[in-house]
Amino acid sequence: MNRTTYPAGPAFLTAGGITIEMAEDWKLTSQIMKADMKTNLHGLVGYSEQYVITKISGKPVALSGNFAALVAFLFPYAPTMLGQLVMPSTDLPAVIQTRDGKSIAYPASFISKEPELNLAGNTDIFGDFELTCLRAYAGDVTAAADAALVATSAFTAPSLDPLTRIRSPYTVAWGSAAPFSAIEVSKAGVKFAVQTKLAPVEPDLSGLINMRIESVEATAKFTPLNLDADDFYNFVQLASASAGVGKILGARGQQLTVASVKTGDPKLVIPLAVPDEGPLGFDMKSRVGEVTLQAMRKSVAGVLQALFTIGVTTA
Repeated sequence: MNRTTYPAGPAFLTAGGITIEMAEDWKLTSQIMKADMKTNLHGLVGYSEQYVITKISGKPVALSGNFAALVAFLFPYAPTMLGQLVMPSTDLPAVIQTRDGKSIAYPASFISKEPELNLAGNTDIFGDFELTCLRAYAGDVTAAADAALVATSAFTAPSLDPLTRIRSPYTVAWGSAAPFSAIEVSKAGVKFAVQTKLAPVEPDLSGLINMRIESVEATAKFTPLNLDADDFYNFVQLASASAGVGKILGARGQQLTVASVKTGDPKLVIPLAVPDEGPLGFDMKSRVGEVTLQAMRKSVAGVLQALFTIGVTTA
């Protein structure tokens, strides 16, 4: 027994050419995906391997100096990419560097879940994201480096300036007409989420080797504090010229802009955001509860625009 050989401690991740430090403790999970082996007489008698998959999840630290690079890495998919394969012909590795002097390298990775954006002054901007790692493309399944390579590696902490940590309150505007042009939201701020569906590509010879983009959607949620019941019905437009069976919801949409009050900090723009859900409350809390806005594609001169953009507030 050696009381010094109980490894634990924090680590940082390098993926997509970016060094990522996490806001909280994080983890990975590796799993052998199996196929059942059964007989009519005995039932389940064993398994055969299909492929090995590793998932890394955590909350990235957002600094003003690396925000644009993180957004490009964490939000790689758009509706204009439907049908595309997410993994290129050249593997994109993910490497974990531990404080106790080990590196854990996975040869091939891709974003399998974009993080939620928390646009509020009292919390970190990124929620949990997920990075999925597979065996090396055309790799040798018996070679350790083609699944995960653990090596001794001297630890050097990545640079960190707490003064560049992104924390900021936000202004919220839906269209340009009052009172929606200046919506005051609750302390929870605005939560923006991208829902991407990926379909597996699984040749019989090699198991899972890629994913294909099936759909990309997005929603924004917030609790408005300065809207009353009449504002709520104008917001959701349950009764209007654009309401009724078969009416196109996009006709009720406006641009949603959520902008930091600090120049250089995040700004979310959804060119066509349609409120489609929300409650009224009759208690001591806000009259209007959390509303949901669905992002839709806006057409300009017959050209569909981006579903959303994540940039920064300019002066």
